[in-house]
This record gives sequence, C-alpha cells and structure tokens, in this order.
Amino acid sequence: MGEQLEEGMHERGERLQQRERELRGSLTQVVRDHPWAVVGGSVALGILLGVLGRRR
Repeated sequence: MGEQLEEGMHERGERLQQRERELRGSLTQVVRDHPWAVVGGSVALGILLGVLGRRR
C-alpha cells in the first residue's frame, strides 16, 4: 500500500514538472513575441496594485 502511494506521488510529481516546463517555455515564447505588451501589462498591474494598496 505504501509503495503504491509513493509511486503514485512520484508519477504526479513528474507530470507536474513536465507541465511546468511546458508552461515556462510557452511564457518565454509569449514574452519574446510580444515584449511591449508584457511591459504594458506589468505597468498596468503595478499601477492597479499601487492604487488598491494606497486606499488602505
């Protein structure tokens, strides 16, 4: 029972690592294809967080 649980957790961990690699590669490609959109989105998010944080 314990070995099956450990094996299952190991397999899930490997799948999560593979998915993380895929997402990281996709994000890198988006940033390379549209750098100014990413910069603009980051600035907008920073302004939004600043405004929301200032109200408290």
